[in-house]
Amino acid sequence: MILKQLCHFALYALVICSIMPSATAERNLPDLGDRSSGIISLELEREIGKDFLRQLRRSAPYISDPLLQDYVEHLTFRLAANSELSDKRLDLIVLAGTDINAFAAPGGIVGINLGLFIHGETEHEFAAILAHELAHLSQRHFARQIEAAEQPALINAAGLLAGIVLSATTGLDAGLAAITAGQALALDQMLRHSRAREREADRLGISTLVRSGHDPAAMAAMFERLERSHRFAGDNLPEFLRTHPITSARIADSLNQVTRLPRQTFAPSLDYHLMRNRVRVRTNDNPRDMIGTLSDDIVRYEQRSFSGDQTVLADASRYGLVLALQKNNQHIDALREIRSLRERYPLKISLLLAEADVLTGLQSNSQAIDLLRSGLALSPGNYPLSMALALLLSRGGSAADAAVLLTPLTAERPNDIHLWYELAEIHGLADNTLAVHEARAEYFVLAGNPQQAIRQLRFALPLVQDNFQRRERIRRRILDIEGLAGRMPGASSLVGPSAAVTNASSGHHLH
Repeated sequence: MILKQLCHFALYALVICSIMPSATAERNLPDLGDRSSGIISLELEREIGKDFLRQLRRSAPYISDPLLQDYVEHLTFRLAANSELSDKRLDLIVLAGTDINAFAAPGGIVGINLGLFIHGETEHEFAAILAHELAHLSQRHFARQIEAAEQPALINAAGLLAGIVLSATTGLDAGLAAITAGQALALDQMLRHSRAREREADRLGISTLVRSGHDPAAMAAMFERLERSHRFAGDNLPEFLRTHPITSARIADSLNQVTRLPRQTFAPSLDYHLMRNRVRVRTNDNPRDMIGTLSDDIVRYEQRSFSGDQTVLADASRYGLVLALQKNNQHIDALREIRSLRERYPLKISLLLAEADVLTGLQSNSQAIDLLRSGLALSPGNYPLSMALALLLSRGGSAADAAVLLTPLTAERPNDIHLWYELAEIHGLADNTLAVHEARAEYFVLAGNPQQAIRQLRFALPLVQDNFQRRERIRRRILDIEGLAGRMPGASSLVGPSAAVTNASSGHHLH
């Protein structure tokens, strides 16, 4: 799925690059003077990345879980701060797939599958994959691949444009069929990271791990385990291993880099293992099985509790048990377990949210609201707490208060599709029709459906006839989105709901 989306946008990027002189003149983009600026500037690369992300949201199920999103963002930004990345504007997406996958797309787009939590046995291994992807971004490997492919003998812009049109209207495979065999080969070579660039990303990723306080040996450990487990997979390799082929040379290089570093002992991360068990419960459709599995895990870890590491793993498993009990509607048992955990970790936001969720399951909404308010008093503006409280308030008849709580977050998180979705729903419950249309417009822009976004803003215009400033702001936004619609492959063909969002408990669509 991700490989196909990247291929689609490689075609798009190559056409943009083939007309680069006129494109940069019209956009008045700066010449940034790096080794790739002759082909594609950082700003144009960022625009391409945003378009890729919109297309991805339109076709791939992604996760709406503020707590997981918050964890991934904090870890990624901490790694980015210690990386070679100069432009630290990042957009992160968590996809619903349970196979291992991670990717970096031009313009600061970083994506992971839920499966990375399942396959990453420690936070260090999880961070190793993210650090590797950040290295691809810092070295601008996408732009360098575009540069390598920008040869008249290989790339014919007219043929590529035809392929893009077919890809957008009839599917990627038909679009690729419209490209000559030589062009398709060039694109395939461009998209599959070269071994040299993979080793470069490994080397820089390990340096990022060291500076971030993570175990640098985790990258080689993760690679070795993946190589062993998929050694006989043949054509059934996970997408991550197809786009990031693991060789014995890569593993050896990673190990050699680590042997020069001083040995250290690293404790397990409670936060990571909490999130890992959250994903384990989420991705298992049989909560009764998970209750048994996690109960066994707790017993096993507690029998080895002579070390603090085992206590952390046992407590993280107990959190997973709470979620599994809650999923199985065993709310009383879940409440007993979560309150026991919170006695040991009273300030842990993930545990506070779990208790609030259990209280909601017990129909004790007022207690849950009080608990969430107490958390926000200690951590003002916290994203997962704010989202949880807003949803409870809106369901309890206080949608206007919920809107007041979430609206300031849109300035901090303007590209958060989950936030705009929930805000549109909350404005609807508060009977604020104008705000519904404006929030829906932003949602549809991020979801890759600019036509629906424009439609929502045109619904909004008659509601602001007496407010000149707001009317002009909406008109300017319509013009912005029309420009986006003209640039996005296939955007003009969109007429209906666009994005598949999987929330913390079920799938839903915004119409």
